[in-house]
Amino acid sequence: VAGTTEKGTDLWYSGKAKRFAGNLQFIAAPDGQLLWVSNVEPGSVHDLRAARIHVLPALYAAARHGLPTLADVGYTGAGQGIHTPFRPHPDIASPLAANTRTHNRLPRGIR
Repeated sequence: VAGTTEKGTDLWYSGKAKRFAGNLQFIAAPDGQLLWVSNVEPGSVHDLRAARIHVLPALYAAARHGLPTLADVGYTGAGQGIHTPFRPHPDIASPLAANTRTHNRLPRGIR
């Protein structure tokens, strides 16, 4: 049946949101101005997969020309030029090192 996965679940159902949804990717300027919006993907498509389909090839080209991209932790592992915050290690109770805290504050400071 069109619109279902091989497991029989609806493609538009987002397990993360626990409802039917769509997934849009967008690029915004540091001041929040919307620059680009992707076509909608079914809610079952992970953010990183949708980004790889729609936007990452263009961002890689921009990174080669010196323009970095700031993204949230959902895009960890997206590739060269895509900068994400560091997550604390789940097995270590100590706070993040000063350098890591500074790295994570940089994207917020740009807004």
